[in-house]
Amino acid sequence: MVSTKKIGLAQGIYGGWGNFGAAASGFCLPVLALTIAYFTGGTLNWRIMFAAISFVTAIYGSIYWSYAQTLDEI
Repeated sequence: MVSTKKIGLAQGIYGGWGNFGAAASGFCLPVLALTIAYFTGGTLNWRIMFAAISFVTAIYGSIYWSYAQTLDEI
């Protein structure tokens, strides 16, 4: 059984970084979309944004997969 202290710490870290990610994406995605629209003339920006978000998600998923632990390993 995992101690309540470890569970509380994990929930606190996850909750804090989850809120930070939501706030950061609300700022970064429109800025990135406007930047891409400026350099491409507004013709490819939604396709490039989709590819960029997919790439970042795949990288983050790979990092998470390599460092994640199950409860038995803690």
